[in-house]
Amino acid sequence: MKVARQALAVFLAISFGIAPAAAQTVHAITLHAVRHPGAAATDVSGTAPPFTSVVVTLHALISFELPIVYVREARTQADSRGQFALTLSDSPVAFRPVTFQINATSSTPGVVPATVRIDSSDPTPAFRSSVDEIPPEYR
Repeated sequence: MKVARQALAVFLAISFGIAPAAAQTVHAITLHAVRHPGAAATDVSGTAPPFTSVVVTLHALISFELPIVYVREARTQADSRGQFALTLSDSPVAFRPVTFQINATSSTPGVVPATVRIDSSDPTPAFRSSVDEIPPEYR
């Protein structure tokens, strides 16, 4: 009897095109980030399912007192090949050293988000010291 039920379940799944949960396709966002040469910005590129809306969020890990700071967010869409690219300015927190955390998410169900971290050792000319240092003019 148990074998007959299993055979019937397999027959129904094949007949009606019902895919088991384990066979569903998982879509994941991939992410790549590099510092933009000569600017206080980060170039972000990646892949997602084609025509999927992607929200890219930039956070800065600045110091012990301010562990994670929201910097900005940008929305983009993957093209027909599933690729996207954008540049995120990080000028409000262009201290040295700082680690940037970039998160890419999608509101589309079943799309797995991605996170990448990148270190910045090149500050903008206006900020030449670490955020944890006291500037000489204030000592």
